[in-house]
Amino acid sequence: MFDRWYTAILREKLARPYAHLLFGARQTGKSTLLRNLLPPDALIIDLANPHERMRHLADPGAFVRDCRSLPPNPGGQFVFVDEAQTVPTIFDAVQHLYDGDKERWRFVLCGSSARKLRRIGANLLPGRSFYHRLVPLTLVEHPPLDTPRPTPFPHCLSHGCKGTRTPIPFLLRTS
Repeated sequence: MFDRWYTAILREKLARPYAHLLFGARQTGKSTLLRNLLPPDALIIDLANPHERMRHLADPGAFVRDCRSLPPNPGGQFVFVDEAQTVPTIFDAVQHLYDGDKERWRFVLCGSSARKLRRIGANLLPGRSFYHRLVPLTLVEHPPLDTPRPTPFPHCLSHGCKGTRTPIPFLLRTS
């Protein structure tokens, strides 16, 4: 994982008892960053999983039941919903739970399409949330080009990749 410039800022913000919405383009590392920042006992609901998504679409009350079944945690129990834009009713459930007890849960919702949610009029938790945006990896976050890295296909260097469609990886000089 790359060291993201936003990591320290996000860590500090997550300590506050608000719902957190993290949006950004696909494959920018949103889920990876959050999974590394959240405690191991966080409830993770991955709506990229078709089974999980269909369960929440078919039963909007499932999310509320899942959250209420968690044991109380003095610092607030983290609940992370990945790809939250795929089940917009999750935002209403978060508001319901948050308004009932602001200290019991720490909601973190992540997705790639805030624009889609605004277009359909989804509840973006006004007054209850911090909005975060993660941009693609910047040059500052990328390791220096002269840093030696293992090649992804070392067997190609010693044996060649003849007869396969595997491209020979781009190699950087380290000297």
